[in-house]
Amino acid sequence: MSVSGKLDRRALPAPDLAHVAGRRLARTPQEEILCALFAEVLGLERVGIDDNFFALGGHSLLATRLISRIRSTLNADIAIRSLFEAPTVEKLVERLGADRADQSPLETLLPLRPSGKLPPLFCIHPGGGLSWSYSGLLAHLPIDCPVYGLQARGITQPEMAPRTLEEMAADYVVSVRQVQPKGPFHLLGWSFGGLVAQAMATQLQDAGETVSLLALLDSYPIERPDRAQDETAIDDARLLANQLKALGYYSGDEPLQISGALNILRRKGDMLSNLEEHQVYAVIQVLKQNSGLARNFVPQRFHGDVLLFAATQGDSRPEPDKWKSYVDGRISVYEMNCEHEHMTRPIPLARIGRVLANEFEKLSKALK
Repeated sequence: MSVSGKLDRRALPAPDLAHVAGRRLARTPQEEILCALFAEVLGLERVGIDDNFFALGGHSLLATRLISRIRSTLNADIAIRSLFEAPTVEKLVERLGADRADQSPLETLLPLRPSGKLPPLFCIHPGGGLSWSYSGLLAHLPIDCPVYGLQARGITQPEMAPRTLEEMAADYVVSVRQVQPKGPFHLLGWSFGGLVAQAMATQLQDAGETVSLLALLDSYPIERPDRAQDETAIDDARLLANQLKALGYYSGDEPLQISGALNILRRKGDMLSNLEEHQVYAVIQVLKQNSGLARNFVPQRFHGDVLLFAATQGDSRPEPDKWKSYVDGRISVYEMNCEHEHMTRPIPLARIGRVLANEFEKLSKALK
């Protein structure tokens, strides 16, 4: 303190950040969202779930800004007092009620933002079965738009893994209608999830429902399965190595055991590093099963327009003609300057979110 009794900021020691190397990373999509918001407001690259907002340089002005970002992203009403009383992500997520003990982040229906007046956006998982990566959309969609992820039932209930992609789509339609009994429905899917979203859309239409938004993230039907990569024939260790290579996390040639893959994910700060070994094993099996489902899937005809976000980098290239036999309406193609595996990274998601937000605005005006 200074002689006048005020805080002498120049006399403060430099912060001790030695604990950063051992910080705990986000374990759920809700924690991931809050970690990202903490880091954004504080101007940091990364924040762990145990990091104290105020110990990292937060103050009342930044606290107000953080509360505002939480409200606008999660549509959650929270008082600034809660942040003072629960200044870490782990404690704050409990105040939000977003991480109840009875709500596993691996369950089939994943509420990313369950509140809002608009029809929800349902996001279907890619081949690995998890929908956590869609949490990055929240910051770019209207605050009144609820967002849910659909995740592979085989991760927690392997005995209930579907035999066909159509069977999976029918199962997810039941979950969707528990949240939203009647249309119009909004569906989005990345990669394998795009095939499931299209199948759900046609099943809903066959039931007399309206699907006013179908968005596909670099997703195409497999027209020549004899030439397509069959991941069901790859052993688990090689498949793990291939997946981490695709993410840019691994450059070696050797197959990876689950423990080694988790170590790499931890070093990279990936949220999936919080999975346990048996859960990673389940994800691998789901990935292999879904590869087989995709190879045997023949889409039905969808009556309506489609938004196709097409990756253009690496081995990816737009192939909208593959959908022409299965879509009656217009296929609007948005080329994305990224690789297929990076479609749900922050920059691509920001553009995808802007396009979706514009579509929601058009749909809202059309209903008035």
